Amino acid sequence: MPEYIAVIKIPNQEIRLPVTLTGTHEDHPEDYFRLEKNQFLLRQCLQEQGIYRIEDAQLKKLIDEWIGDIKEGRKYSAIAIDLPPDAMTPPKTTIPPNAKPSDIFDYTPKSSSSISYESDINQAEF
Repeated sequence: MPEYIAVIKIPNQEIRLPVTLTGTHEDHPEDYFRLEKNQFLLRQCLQEQGIYRIEDAQLKKLIDEWIGDIKEGRKYSAIAIDLPPDAMTPPKTTIPPNAKPSDIFDYTPKSSSSISYESDINQAEF
């Protein structure tokens, strides 16, 4: 299965994005990248590597250049994109003033209506 790698060049950093194309996607990579699921995965991969915000136009430019390189038979693409200044900054998480720990950490305490204890003679429920 052929693997294609795009190296995204941004100021002070390079990010590698591998993708494996099979069947008709190798001949028609636009069909692969047109799928919303694959665009989402591409964004997610960028976020995991530190690009927290990429605009749709930038993602389209990246995909278009990558498609062009793949159609020309290149397995390796070097693509430079300009990111907004705050693209490398994680989004701020605001905590509401009246928030409970369960609201913040998605924690639901386990509750039990009764606790059972066993003894030699009988079983008591509280």
